[in-house]
Amino acid sequence: MDYKNERELQRACLKHARSLNIFGRKVETPNFRGFPDCLFIYDGRVFFVEFKHPNRTGRLSALQVADHATLAMHGAEVWTIESYEEFSELCRRVMAGVSYVGDGEK
Repeated sequence: MDYKNERELQRACLKHARSLNIFGRKVETPNFRGFPDCLFIYDGRVFFVEFKHPNRTGRLSALQVADHATLAMHGAEVWTIESYEEFSELCRRVMAGVSYVGDGEK
């Protein structure tokens, strides 16, 4: 399915996660602009997702790159997602117990 903007993609992915019994929440951090958009938890595994425009034109800001690196340095998984299919695959891998490899960024 095609999504017009990042917000629509984010909503669809949150709904998909919930349908799979993955806890998901939009994270509102007005004082921390580089923080990822959403938090997800499945079977004790916590991961953050930064959604970018589904037309693949969105880019991480320097602040987002720095904040995501800091989270990763503390052991957090941080993923940048640009499509529903990418998110669906991430959920499949998380549910299958595939180990976190690399820095989480695509």
